[in-house]
Amino acid sequence: MPLRFPCWQPAALGAEGVQCGTRFLTVEECGIADAYKERVLKAKDSDTIVTGRGTGHPVRGLKNKFARNCRKIEQAAQSPDELEGLYAGSLRRAVEGDVDNGSLMAGQVAALVEERKTAADVLHELVTEAEALACWNLSQMADANSRRERAVTFGDEEAIEFDAEQPVFMLSGQGAQKPGMGAGLTDIPEVAAVLECGSTVMGRDLAYLVTDAPAEELNDTRNAQAALAALSVGLSRALMARGVRPGAVLGFSLGQVGALAVSGMLTDEAMFALLQKRSELMGAAADARPGCMSALLKADEASVRALCDECAQGQVLVPANFNCPGQIVISGEVEAVERAEQAWAAAGKRFARLATSGGFHSPLMQQAADEFAAYLDTVEFAEPQIPLICNVTARPLTAAQAKEHLAKHLTNPVLFNQSVEYLQKAGFTRFTEVGFGGTLSNLVKRVDRGLERNCVQDQATLEAELAAMNERSA
Repeated sequence: MPLRFPCWQPAALGAEGVQCGTRFLTVEECGIADAYKERVLKAKDSDTIVTGRGTGHPVRGLKNKFARNCRKIEQAAQSPDELEGLYAGSLRRAVEGDVDNGSLMAGQVAALVEERKTAADVLHELVTEAEALACWNLSQMADANSRRERAVTFGDEEAIEFDAEQPVFMLSGQGAQKPGMGAGLTDIPEVAAVLECGSTVMGRDLAYLVTDAPAEELNDTRNAQAALAALSVGLSRALMARGVRPGAVLGFSLGQVGALAVSGMLTDEAMFALLQKRSELMGAAADARPGCMSALLKADEASVRALCDECAQGQVLVPANFNCPGQIVISGEVEAVERAEQAWAAAGKRFARLATSGGFHSPLMQQAADEFAAYLDTVEFAEPQIPLICNVTARPLTAAQAKEHLAKHLTNPVLFNQSVEYLQKAGFTRFTEVGFGGTLSNLVKRVDRGLERNCVQDQATLEAELAAMNERSA
């Protein structure tokens, strides 16, 4: 049965209640007039007006004939009874469709409501915001408020506000998996909840995958992606529930999918559904066009691109991951990658073949990217509650960009090095890897040894991170 909300109920709410309630006035399930919803959806700050100053209870609402008449009565200091008569029945008139002569109690949050959503979507946004606030004590909230004017602008980009006093959460990528990597973590409530959610959505036992699955089973793209994403998201939730709130989120390749949930752009259920589709498409593409990936050491972009041009010989061979200064991953067809490795070794340089089952972030994934783009057209993304740095651009991801960039993500290189440099320029100094392996922490070290970095991957490192947080706040 669809939910229906009493149209007049928000009028009795306080200021904070109005801000929450207004979001529900525009949801698909709410039975108020479409004219009211459209007025709220299109409103900007310049469309608002404050009434009620003379009564000691000012309210910011949307400009219309009713609001202007209220202001005239207040300014003329006319009888309160006349003002009371104007208000009588005004909210009901508005929600029934007479938006010119009714009270539009929506001005305080009009900028927060930009599109029609379901009640479930709005509840997810509110819960995400509440969880983020619950992680802070009053002192931390005061500090954050004092820093709200801090913003970073790059070129012609819109200024982005960061809370750079908080750590960057980094979510591990495929290749970091190892049998038994979740041992001791399944008893953590937040990790267990994410594993259960993923198991339900994906139809496989994720707790088994992170604790008991053998290497050959775990390394399958479909299993590795599910297991790594679940651990990274679960550990992020555990940290946030205990007071460690990230100022930004950065996923590495696969980790960007988990970052969609941590940032609030997707629910956990939607994230796992997206991950399942993504991993199925990538696995099928890898089976159809076999490939591999290899990390080149002492590498720079110019030399790697020249190597790829020389060794491709008509096959796919491209730079795929810009990890850190001196380390770039190439991806492509197996024979082409082998030729590049041999040429690199002949030049006296080292390489390391990655534990992946395909040539990801290369044109070998084009068919998967095309089908994934079609799937993404069915997915609705919320604006991030925590800034998420996109692998494709090394810049913050918005809801409007998500579909295009997530599809490109399968064939474009991962700009991890550039992303860390961007965050460093924004003022971040602490980088916390949430997930197994410690690979990302080591990459950050190579970007700048002065950056503080650590990896939360088991019970001991989780407790160590919480102890460090308590020490900083003491």
